[in-house]
Amino acid sequence: METARQSEFEVIRYDKMSHLHIFLVNILFRNMHEHSDFELDLILKGSAKIRCRGGEISVSEGSIALFSPYEPHEIASDNTEPLQILSVQISNHFCKEYFPQLHNLEFGATLINDVLPPERLEEIRSLLLRTAICFLQEKPFFQFACVSTVSLLMHRLLDGLPYTLIDDQEYALRKRRTARIRSITTYIDQHYKERIMLPDLAEREGITPTYLSHFFHDTFDMTFQEYLSRLRLEKALILMKDPNLYLVDICMECGFSDNKYLNRMFQKKFGCTASEYRKKRISPDETKTPEPSSYSEYRYSRRDSMDLLRRYLGDRQYEKLGTF
Repeated sequence: METARQSEFEVIRYDKMSHLHIFLVNILFRNMHEHSDFELDLILKGSAKIRCRGGEISVSEGSIALFSPYEPHEIASDNTEPLQILSVQISNHFCKEYFPQLHNLEFGATLINDVLPPERLEEIRSLLLRTAICFLQEKPFFQFACVSTVSLLMHRLLDGLPYTLIDDQEYALRKRRTARIRSITTYIDQHYKERIMLPDLAEREGITPTYLSHFFHDTFDMTFQEYLSRLRLEKALILMKDPNLYLVDICMECGFSDNKYLNRMFQKKFGCTASEYRKKRISPDETKTPEPSSYSEYRYSRRDSMDLLRRYLGDRQYEKLGTF
């Protein structure tokens, strides 16, 4: 049987301009997921472990992680402090009239800091920041400036990183695999509160339990039960910010059998129990809006993103990179 290569599938919406999406985000924990775009993540603050095709890698401030389309990856902060990321997502159909092979392209490196020399790495970092500032500021004709910097960015990546061009047959095979795993992960996401058994899921998909078991291991480098537990943890983190919910309520809402199971997941990921995490990260004041750091995943607004980049770079460097 074919081996799938897909996880929870994230659909990218290009609300501002075609083939490019940029945002700043805090991530405490993000379960295995993937999308059809190239994603470059510049770590602005914090440290984390990323699970991907190359195993587990450590990232910290200044790290740049690169994910090819349909590449599963999981992000987990090293502690209860979230990771702050500048994320640049580029469609695999970007400039397809000039470089149609892009949708067949797969890079051979994830943490590009380990591959590129310092001067090239700094150039890519500057291009990411310049593109982000241009994208967020929305000055007249910013679309042309973004296309210019993204084109140069892709050239520098192709010129310095290992990559392969898969044939059209393999590309079509991946799309079929995508449809299969999207069906499986969508079902799990809709029923994670319930008791989901691997044999029942296999029967629903028309495959054997043995094949489905191998499928999870080959695709996510984890068992079916591990995938389900991590998804429930991600959902629990979302509910933790609601002070009106007791931990027992969160267990029931997320499919955990009891508090002990929930605490084991928190202890494993964050080195503390669920209640200890809540005391550290969530304000007991019900009238206060939760801080971005208390969310499992929090995307900043356009205005807040520009302010964060200005503080990260300093006024002088921010203005310099924002000048075209």
